[in-house]
Amino acid sequence: MTLFDWAFILLFLSTVSYLVRSGWAAIRMTPELAKKRLRRLGIIWVAYWAVLIAVSLLSDRRILKPGEDYCSDDWCMSVTGVSDGGTPAGAIATAAFRLSSRARAISQREKFVAAYAITRDGQRLPAHSDTSQPPFDSLLGPLATVTTRREFPGAKAADIRAIEITREGGLNVPGCCIIGDDTSFLHKRMWFVLVPGTP
Repeated sequence: MTLFDWAFILLFLSTVSYLVRSGWAAIRMTPELAKKRLRRLGIIWVAYWAVLIAVSLLSDRRILKPGEDYCSDDWCMSVTGVSDGGTPAGAIATAAFRLSSRARAISQREKFVAAYAITRDGQRLPAHSDTSQPPFDSLLGPLATVTTRREFPGAKAADIRAIEITREGGLNVPGCCIIGDDTSFLHKRMWFVLVPGTP
């Protein structure tokens, strides 16, 4: 766990503590004390979110190369390559992904993972999943590895400069609220860069 993970845990525990103590003060008919504690909690939250937003806006995008692992706890993902496919009617770039688990005793999955292709001309193309391919949220056993593919219609492999990994759907908690996390509020999403020199 990072220092920012601990900061989020401290924020959560402080929130619970202030709410309980404010509620107790209200029950004991001391509303001014309850309001004072809630104001302090509000100041803590404003300060925390100010730091989170500042770090998100000022941080560089995290860049990985194909084959390197992007991990969330013990769940990891990597882009292993991009190839061409399709028909005469249109090009289809296909990205190959490796999903793996570093956990030695438990099975796990990561939900709400989404991939986009970033083209050389700045387009952001969503991945099209094939039902015959394992989903990104496949349940992985201890030290298991799964390979899967996603298609990006309308693009050739040579057109793609990077594959972006993000989270979509759900509440993305606690990632949305951890300072410096790749999926936190306003933070630049992580890229697997395929073309050297194009961050």
